[in-house]
Amino acid sequence: MTEILMTAAALDILGLTCGGIAVWRAARRGPPRRAVWAVVLGGACVCLVAVVIGLLGFHNSFAAMRLLAHALFCVWAPLLVCAGVLLWRQCRWLAMALPLCGVAMDLAYSYARRIEPYRLEVTHYEVVSPKLRGVRQPITVVVLADLQTDRIGAYERGVFATMDRLRADLILLPGDYIQIYGDPVALERERRALVELFNGLRHRPRYGIWGVDGDVDFAAEVFRGSVAKPIQDAFEVLPGDPPLQLLGLSRPASRRPLTPEQERRIAAFPGLTLVMGHAPDFVCDDIAAFARGETRPGTTTERLCIAGHIHGGQVVVPGFGPPITLSQLPRRYSTGLHRFGAMHLLVSRGVGLERGYAPRIRFLCRPELAVIRLRG
Repeated sequence: MTEILMTAAALDILGLTCGGIAVWRAARRGPPRRAVWAVVLGGACVCLVAVVIGLLGFHNSFAAMRLLAHALFCVWAPLLVCAGVLLWRQCRWLAMALPLCGVAMDLAYSYARRIEPYRLEVTHYEVVSPKLRGVRQPITVVVLADLQTDRIGAYERGVFATMDRLRADLILLPGDYIQIYGDPVALERERRALVELFNGLRHRPRYGIWGVDGDVDFAAEVFRGSVAKPIQDAFEVLPGDPPLQLLGLSRPASRRPLTPEQERRIAAFPGLTLVMGHAPDFVCDDIAAFARGETRPGTTTERLCIAGHIHGGQVVVPGFGPPITLSQLPRRYSTGLHRFGAMHLLVSRGVGLERGYAPRIRFLCRPELAVIRLRG
């Protein structure tokens, strides 16, 4: 982390210095459009350099995103303000428009970094299944995806308090709990704090708390000493009438279609099967076949599939959606509940953030606790 912070600081200083000089010279020696072009081209060059350094220097796409965020909000936005000040005597409307753009960019970044990541939203969905005939009361399933924290603090405690008030019958955890690299002492400290949150729940779900591995840690290790249980490439029949069946997928299995044996067990089960994986890619072939009008077991046998991993993209562009999802799932299905024939798919936006090199921002993509009411 020290290397990326030092690189970002160097990029900020160098970009502001070179860009400031270029904008100042353009504003002094030519018409206003030269200063505008200096800002546009200078900002674009800094962004390009940031991406190249991230990809070639760190060999990490998240590092490229973080340096790009610095280029946009710590270099390009201040240069817009600088250009506006220098053009005050030459073109008043540009002198007002450019700083407004720069200030708006930095306000949006401050909101995305300091406010939205902590605006937890409880979203409610309903799944009606013929395999749940006879159920008198809806079954409440709460999905807590991608906690992905590096410190258990007030926000994480608030998430668990909210979850406790929902009085779930079943809690599902689609992976990624604690993301700490290179510091085993801190990792164990935060793991113990997370175990305390699980064990401190006043309302214990009657069907239990189940979780799968994510990309950053292992459920069996994280849950050690807690009421939460890991489930990896295995079926668990949850007692009740009619019964529920849970299939938990390992991290690699969540990125490939279900096996024929798994499909047979789902088809033979009299009740509803819930399939949980970290990534939603295990349903991609079923969705593609459904779009072509073909039949596959995934869309003809009743089931509810649950996943996380995508975080809703963390950043959403209005009218376009998330630019990056790191999944084969079509972007329009990257969040929310969707139905494809007999298959329901819930992809949660998760409650946390990608850590490590990644920029810690959410924009138009609030963190989410998903609540699913299962009805007959």
